[in-house]
Amino acid sequence: PGTNENGAVYAHATSFKMYADCMLGLGDRAYKTYLKLLPSNPDNPPEISDTVPYAISNCCFTADVCYGKSSALPFGTGTQAWLFRTVIEGLLGVKFAYGGFKINPAFPGEWGKAGLTLERNGTIYNISIINNTGARRIYVNGNLTDSDFVPFSDDKKVEIRVEL
Repeated sequence: PGTNENGAVYAHATSFKMYADCMLGLGDRAYKTYLKLLPSNPDNPPEISDTVPYAISNCCFTADVCYGKSSALPFGTGTQAWLFRTVIEGLLGVKFAYGGFKINPAFPGEWGKAGLTLERNGTIYNISIINNTGARRIYVNGNLTDSDFVPFSDDKKVEIRVEL
């Protein structure tokens, strides 16, 4: 009891919780969860958890004799993939949709800006998100859009600026 899928804090499911928070627009809450999953979590540092400092473990034990220890399977879990997907699709809010992207960040309040670059069919999409304007706007190549949908382009480079 209290280890692995038998009562431990299972990080794979925690990633799902974080994604759900993002879907509800609770970026600060999702970010707080994200920080707890990192090996650098000050409440459960690698010296206690035995987590390698460059990977996300699949769970943290809750049993008294091994409380805070991580399983020895950081690469045998989908947690890392789900966490990556949650950061891109949830916190940064960039999701592939039929014919383009939907952009709807659940950006943490303490983040001032972030960015990512995606490539699709030879087109480079540079996406920057700025969190200090007070209004939600999306610009594509300098032109304000009236939607959170950005269609795919045949251009070689597309600049997308998201203001929050």
